[in-house]
Amino acid sequence: MTETPQQERTRLLAARWESLAPELKTKTQLIGKTAVACGATHHVMERCNFSCTCCYLGADANKTEPLPFEDVAKQLDAIREHLGDGGKTQITAGEVTLLPLEELGRIVRYALEIGLDPMVMTHGQRFLDEPEYLIALVRDYGLSKVSIHVDTTQRGRHGCDSRMSEADLHRVRDAFAQLIRRVRRETGLPFEAASTVTVTQGNLESMHAVVEWFLSNCDAFRMLSFQPVADVGRTRKHQSAVEVQNEALWEEVTSACGRVLNATPMHFGHPKCNTTVPMVIARVGRERVIFEAIREKSDADESIFQAAVETIGPAMDWTRSIVGNLPALLKIMYSKPRFTLGVMNYSIRRVWDERQRILKLIGLSVYQLKLPKVKPFILVVHNFMSPGEMDTEVGKARLEACVFKVPVDGQMISMCEMNASGLRAKIDQMQLKRPKVVESAPDRLAPSRIRESRLHTPTPEPGPVPFAEL
Repeated sequence: MTETPQQERTRLLAARWESLAPELKTKTQLIGKTAVACGATHHVMERCNFSCTCCYLGADANKTEPLPFEDVAKQLDAIREHLGDGGKTQITAGEVTLLPLEELGRIVRYALEIGLDPMVMTHGQRFLDEPEYLIALVRDYGLSKVSIHVDTTQRGRHGCDSRMSEADLHRVRDAFAQLIRRVRRETGLPFEAASTVTVTQGNLESMHAVVEWFLSNCDAFRMLSFQPVADVGRTRKHQSAVEVQNEALWEEVTSACGRVLNATPMHFGHPKCNTTVPMVIARVGRERVIFEAIREKSDADESIFQAAVETIGPAMDWTRSIVGNLPALLKIMYSKPRFTLGVMNYSIRRVWDERQRILKLIGLSVYQLKLPKVKPFILVVHNFMSPGEMDTEVGKARLEACVFKVPVDGQMISMCEMNASGLRAKIDQMQLKRPKVVESAPDRLAPSRIRESRLHTPTPEPGPVPFAEL
């Protein structure tokens, strides 16, 4: 008998929970409760027209050909089998937006058709140069999620050079925020955006300014993911010589938030791999009030979180909004009165605990005659491993519990293993031996054009950066 999506999800969650080491089965562990893991493609378009100082790609990446659609579809099928219905999937490689619109759109559409929840990972320059490319991906092919990488380690972005600071790049982030709002306005479709930032010793002290910008633009971006540099791919050695300490990074983050944040509210897999901090940001004009989902040293928060994850998590369709899941939530609240009473009791206590912030919010609303704009936001620190780390006992435990994998030869491989073991470079070599793909669309960049673009780092012009009209 064919499984329903819910039966499949229940089976995969149970198997994933069972696979975790006993010490990882904590109150705040989400793997095996709300998610199986997440997945990603590779070598879809391994080339990139940037030449960043921190890069996981191999030396031969720009010599490779994009994968035929049939090979990409096989990867997506493997991810679908691994993650189940609604599995979070990153459409990534090198820079996938170098593909013609029809080819990337076909990949996105196929992922949706087989039941995955795809997110395109990109540096986003093509979106700024050709806004209609992104609009068409959303309107015509169903893309609903994108992650855009912006930081000072990048080389090749139009109008930017190596002398610019993270604060200087706010012009770039402003342009992306305007474009995201435009896409939602013109398509009328749900569209979510995240952003990733590589953190090195050189830009560590600028993370305060980065967080501040994203908190002020949480209507456009709902997630900010920090990725401390790892010694992989063609990352320049001097960039990764000094390890970025998470404690120092977290000080910058909490300083920008104006309050001490719980650095361990929930875990996806091994706690050394990531930090995930969900919050709600309420804004009135330029003023904001931050509410953490799980406060530090709060047994009440942890208990209600665990109860909610175990009760609601398996029944939720994580590809839908809260409104889309409302029938399932109401059914749970009705059928589990003890849980419902517990939520109500906790809510009353939480309002009392947060009374000063709530009163501040009410005061701001009355004074400015504006209703608060409330948005969810997530801060993430994702720690990828360098080669030496994978051979340690902790590194082996992290690989065993990995929640971010790519399909290679019929197996799901940790992204750290892909990047830090030399596997990506080996696949590059295999790709170079394959027959070249016949160009199927006029906008695919030829290798010579990509190389020229990678080396192009123009001096910034005075005044506004000349981005495409938004």
